[in-house]
Amino acid sequence: MFVRICLMLTALTLALPPAGAQPCGQWQPVEPPVAHGASLRLVDVVPFAPDNASGFGVTFQPNGSDPASIILTHWDGASWQVVTEVDLLSGVLPGVPRGVAAIDGSGPDNLWLAGTFDPPGFVFARPFLAHWDGSAWTFHYPDSDGGSPVEIA
Repeated sequence: MFVRICLMLTALTLALPPAGAQPCGQWQPVEPPVAHGASLRLVDVVPFAPDNASGFGVTFQPNGSDPASIILTHWDGASWQVVTEVDLLSGVLPGVPRGVAAIDGSGPDNLWLAGTFDPPGFVFARPFLAHWDGSAWTFHYPDSDGGSPVEIA
């Protein structure tokens, strides 16, 4: 039993890349997308291929904590581009936006976004889902007594 374990550990050691080697190549710094003349704070990214990914970021209200807009971005393998913006202060949500947590989808024309908002008269934040079909957003408000989505799967 002891000999078999030692042989297995030796085989695993031989299969590992040399110290300091990057098994997936070298990481390269990439400029973040720019919105309103400033770097955007990316929140989540969903990759489809090395040259095709969608992500979103947020801009903030002057208080620095409440989101002002959601910026949808696209990665083409070389750089990020801004695709569209949702101005959360324009009344698209029936309340005060509180956070945007995650994005997922099957491609750049079928994306789902999850977040929370504070509706008037409610004590707890309520979740919202937003769907991007490649040309427009549709917002959905699940019947819920509160909660904050953290992931879309």
